[in-house]
Amino acid sequence: MTSLSLPDGGNALWLEQSPNCLRLDPAFDGAGITVELKAWAQSVPQDQIPVRVTATLLAGRSSNPGKMRALTTLHPKRLVYTQASPAQLTLSGYASAQALREVEEEREGGNLWLVLADVKAMTLHGTPVKFFQAVGNNLAVEVLAGQWAAEMEKVTDASYAEILIPVTSDPQLSVAAGRVRKARALIRRGEFNAAAAELRQALDPVREFYRTLDVYNGAVQKTSKQRTENERFAMYVQSLFGWLTS
Repeated sequence: MTSLSLPDGGNALWLEQSPNCLRLDPAFDGAGITVELKAWAQSVPQDQIPVRVTATLLAGRSSNPGKMRALTTLHPKRLVYTQASPAQLTLSGYASAQALREVEEEREGGNLWLVLADVKAMTLHGTPVKFFQAVGNNLAVEVLAGQWAAEMEKVTDASYAEILIPVTSDPQLSVAAGRVRKARALIRRGEFNAAAAELRQALDPVREFYRTLDVYNGAVQKTSKQRTENERFAMYVQSLFGWLTS
């Protein structure tokens, strides 16, 4: 549990984890992370104050923030109001597939600690909400191995795409490589529709350079064992293009 001081002087907003507070959802090349908390005021001000809470989510085998890795920045789906009864506070963010793989390797099948670090809050009018206790800016949650594994199963079974652009002197392929870099940046910001559009456009010069559509039309008439390496590449590129287009 942690607490934040409110602008009315001495009052505090308390944060506490909800039962089964963690959820992972499939996302493009990674997972959406949702953390459910309970929030309530120690004593209710005369006028309820809307507060926007953000935090950095850390993960590791111990609850020591210095030995953990940052997974994502969490943002609220809606404002939370200062009230005496606990209100639901939902924070969400995005973690890349690579970050999740690193966490899996580190926990080695054991329990996992998640820490909401650097918790910050802002009122609707832009007034910062300072911490009531100087040491209370972290909220640690232990996730049992079975619970984390069940959440990971939901996202690792989802589709993901990895596009590799051959390095050549062709300027069109250089443009395609730049689109992939831009798509990765969009993914990190959680702009998945825009990322998919960039990846689809990155495939256009690749399809033209290798004539994948022509090769694909011939390859579909063969069994998988009869296809050449170039035909298998064309099948992969065209399938990926169709998936991104849809």
